[in-house]
Amino acid sequence: VNNLQFYTGNQFPADYQNDLFAINFGSFLVQLDTGIQRVKLTPAGDSYQTTHEWFLKMPQGSFPLGLTLGPDGALYFGDYINGGIWRVSFGD
Repeated sequence: VNNLQFYTGNQFPADYQNDLFAINFGSFLVQLDTGIQRVKLTPAGDSYQTTHEWFLKMPQGSFPLGLTLGPDGALYFGDYINGGIWRVSFGD
């Protein structure tokens, strides 16, 4: 995991509020899936239960890094190898 971001924006559906998004950068040594995983946190007494799933898988050869919540409520991250900034939003 390269970066973590709690979702507190208003652009994604309400079910995503306060979920944790994690960037998986991958490896130059072995082939690993890269992209964003969604970690759902559910209160369970004094702690939390978690479930996780792929939110966005990147194509082979992409190495996402950094993750931030923009003022528009979208998630943004860069691609270390291919360059550029990705914007992830709902309904646009």
